[in-house]
Amino acid sequence: MAFERKYRPNLRLILSEKRHLLKNAIAIWMFDRGKLGGETYGIPLDGFDEIPVGCSRDPRSIYCYSTTILGRYQRRGYGRILKAAFIGRVARDFYRIYGHARPGASQALNQSFGARLAPPARTGTIPAKTIVYTSSPAHLHK
Repeated sequence: MAFERKYRPNLRLILSEKRHLLKNAIAIWMFDRGKLGGETYGIPLDGFDEIPVGCSRDPRSIYCYSTTILGRYQRRGYGRILKAAFIGRVARDFYRIYGHARPGASQALNQSFGARLAPPARTGTIPAKTIVYTSSPAHLHK
């Protein structure tokens, strides 16, 4: 649960919640000489799980819950590598990728891959703008 500590308390998942999400998720973990350094995972928005705020129920869409790099691996380009790996993995099966990104480096990283920023969620639980990658799968490979 090292990744959960990177988030504000209201955004952290408890172990049982994360296990539940990962059962239906597409997940990639990054290791450096056997040590966990990053993770990214998303869930299809096909209606089998709760649909996150700002997303549409659509079997051709996926919600990227997390792209997180642990402290000692940050600012080395690993977030970009992990994001590219996730987009490459899901692009063949999904038309749209949703997510939420905090201002600053997270939003900039997503925008560098073609994400657009939508208005912030209105629930007050997500202190970030909704990001959406949308287009044909070929455009998701940018």
